[in-house]
Amino acid sequence: MPQLLKNLLVGTGSGAVTCLASVYAIGHTAAIAMPSGFPIALWNAVVVFGLGAALVAFLVHIAALRMFSSLLIPTLIGFTGITVAALAWKGLLPTSFNALTSWLIGALLASAVCRWLMPDKSFKPMPLRSQT
Repeated sequence: MPQLLKNLLVGTGSGAVTCLASVYAIGHTAAIAMPSGFPIALWNAVVVFGLGAALVAFLVHIAALRMFSSLLIPTLIGFTGITVAALAWKGLLPTSFNALTSWLIGALLASAVCRWLMPDKSFKPMPLRSQT
């Protein structure tokens, strides 16, 4: 299987798992009682969509990138494509801006962390130490 197709399929799979898992995670985080006097927009951004969508996308996407050692950009394109397609198929694309944004932020952070953790793939021979 060509490398580009493999990377797109890994991104598509991680996006599909993120969409399915986020439904339950957003439901559980939305059920957490908000403290009185806390701004509702901040609560939704940090708790509901931060933990329920962005954290799920981060964990799923970083696991997919590390398990299949995929290239970052094609995998991110596959992730974005399937999340947009899933929301469009369900008819939720015009109203799901918060979830889509949270998923993309989580996937971008996962890609950045994988890029930071990725080893240098250049071949640099180690110099021999003299035995004197």
